[in-house]
Amino acid sequence: MVAHLAVPAFEKNKNLPSTLSKAIVTDLLKGQMGFKGLVFTDALNMKG
Repeated sequence: MVAHLAVPAFEKNKNLPSTLSKAIVTDLLKGQMGFKGLVFTDALNMKG
């Protein structure tokens, strides 16, 4: 599960949480780390 975090080391857009970041979910988690499973999050309505 990905979390609603600000991770400026990986995502340049400071207003984009890691749950919605292509740089974090696709490039880092799936690409560099080789994760092949299901990626999900919860409570997007919390405006993280």
